[in-house]
Amino acid sequence: MIQASAHQRDELRKVNEEQRRFYESQAIDRGNLATRVWRGLRGKMHRTRNAIGVGEHVYKLHRQWLGDLSGKKVLDLGCYQGNFLSLSIAETAESYLGVDLSRPAIDRLRAKLEAKGLKHAQARAVDFLDPNFTESGFDVIYAYAVAHHFRYFETFLKILAAKLAPAGIVVTFDPMKTSLPTRMARTAYRPFQSDKDWEWPFTKSTFAEIQKEFEIVAVQGVMGYVKWCLPLSFLSEDLATRTGRSLFARDLREASMIGPSLWRCMQVAMCWRKRTAQPGITHNVAVQN
Repeated sequence: MIQASAHQRDELRKVNEEQRRFYESQAIDRGNLATRVWRGLRGKMHRTRNAIGVGEHVYKLHRQWLGDLSGKKVLDLGCYQGNFLSLSIAETAESYLGVDLSRPAIDRLRAKLEAKGLKHAQARAVDFLDPNFTESGFDVIYAYAVAHHFRYFETFLKILAAKLAPAGIVVTFDPMKTSLPTRMARTAYRPFQSDKDWEWPFTKSTFAEIQKEFEIVAVQGVMGYVKWCLPLSFLSEDLATRTGRSLFARDLREASMIGPSLWRCMQVAMCWRKRTAQPGITHNVAVQN
């Protein structure tokens, strides 16, 4: 495996330090006007997608891909104060480590783990990219809404792969900008974006980069056809929900492989497995729904 670029790693760590200060200073609650407007639109999108059942299905897939965690060493990467699955992962894994840049967030996660008496579970405020973070041999890395935060993506992937045990897996969920409407919206917003230095939604080339270090064993795009319900939700959330449910079923059928139907989607859930041999090309990766 080619060594990760030291220069790029240092650049990523500088951005991570900016990100830590941003979150710990609660700038996320302020930001500039464009950031607050964008956040409001995203909030509207999340309410609509959750009413349709998108979020619930993504977590269902993640549980399926994570599988039986007994006897497994798990890293919950960029977990903040604990994501939707953090506590259930911690309860079932043999060893659990949750890491995030934010110290206050990790303090809250640590309190939750202690309240449940999970002595095998730890939470640490640390930069995953810091050379002093030497933990490795993880059977599973859970990275919910994390992988798209790294501009030098190949460097991130090499470090991620080095942290995994042989045949270890990574379970992810990230935004994409492969559809024209999403790309246009993000391009218009980006010059005004407060957190643009660590927001790099996936492109088509991202998938080729992933396949250099990992086998993509499962993929599911969401918010493909469903994204057209978002404007409708401003008129009637009930109508948007009812329409969205039928469109969501279509997304699940059609966007479970790498190809044109996936490129329509705004978000993607995936499961990767660390490569143990020379990479090949993996096309049309199907998911059992």
